Amino acid sequence: MTGYRIVVRGQVQGVGFRAFVYREATYVGLRGRVWNRSDGGVEIVAYAEGPSTLDSFVVRLQQRPGRIDSVEVDSHVGEPPSNFDIGPTH
Repeated sequence: MTGYRIVVRGQVQGVGFRAFVYREATYVGLRGRVWNRSDGGVEIVAYAEGPSTLDSFVVRLQQRPGRIDSVEVDSHVGEPPSNFDIGPTH
């Protein structure tokens, strides 16, 4: 399973961005979590069977609520959770 750590910066808190991420992630079958960061960004850890699903997910993130200033994507290694959820602010 492939994992990505994604940090989205811009005007992404208070605009429904985490809910959008949750809907998109569950629609395409991702496993992981999204949460607000204390620095004003949103962080996502997502897992899929292959990188193409994750790459498409990253593209869709840039087309939705809020003003996106940057999207950082790194690989992430860990045990994928059984579902996708919205976590508390870190």
